[in-house]
Amino acid sequence: MFNGLGLLLVTQLHLILATVVFKNFSGLVGTFSELTDFLSNSSVDEDPNQFRPSEEDVAVVRQDLLKLLPLELIDDIFDYARYWPSVSAFRGGPSASCAITNLVHDGQSRCYLVTPPIPGDSKLTVATEPTRHRRVREVRFRIRSHDQGWGGDANHRGTYNGSSTWFEAVILRPASELGHPSWYQNVLTGPTSLLGPDALQTLSSSSLQDNDDQPRRWHIQSNVTASGKFRDHVVTWRTTDEANPEEEQLYDRAKGRMGRGHELVRSLRAGDRLAIIAKALLPGWVNHVASASAEIFY
Repeated sequence: MFNGLGLLLVTQLHLILATVVFKNFSGLVGTFSELTDFLSNSSVDEDPNQFRPSEEDVAVVRQDLLKLLPLELIDDIFDYARYWPSVSAFRGGPSASCAITNLVHDGQSRCYLVTPPIPGDSKLTVATEPTRHRRVREVRFRIRSHDQGWGGDANHRGTYNGSSTWFEAVILRPASELGHPSWYQNVLTGPTSLLGPDALQTLSSSSLQDNDDQPRRWHIQSNVTASGKFRDHVVTWRTTDEANPEEEQLYDRAKGRMGRGHELVRSLRAGDRLAIIAKALLPGWVNHVASASAEIFY
């Protein structure tokens, strides 16, 4: 069933389409912009509370539009409007505050958050809806954090340069594909320290095939260096992002694959989860995390 906004969406679509079809069917293509402007909300990147359609919402709207439009055009409209279902995870509030403190020389890593799995291919609740294959379009992260508020190169303080605290994203394949490691259930239930090489190596390298030997860790965002002020960062990666030849070769041994988030989006498949890893590299550095979220649109 629709919530209030979902019902309003369908009602408005019916009104727009009825007007177009009965007045001038040949002008239907010309209303593409009008339809997509209604479906799209330019504030989606900034508003985590905006209505998110469920798979059932998308299926019902698609069925209604199929009465008037070809499937290919409907899919284009949905993609342009970013009217996609999603899975997401959020961790925040006083009980979720987390300080990743590095007291050793090998760095400190903590798996802060893991999303639910991307649903598998299946027929939806609408009887006439065909089986649709999952294709991830976009991933969005929201992180509120800061470092210990002191230290570092004096020239780097107040900037993102020289930061020794940051966040990475890794793809978490189903436990069965990883050999059911002992740490798997721990990372699903709450922030979990990743001190041993087993978890980090498995998270960053297993079952992801590529032509290079670089671990599959994607840098999301660094904290401002030597600043104790909480800052909010929103990072969005899309499958349509263009690859930069220089960035394709950019890899930091500590921070992973830099500026290459489109690789992660294109690598996600049904059954995968997305994990946010909070990092602190040098002794004395602390990554204070107030909240974080990850959302996968498919």
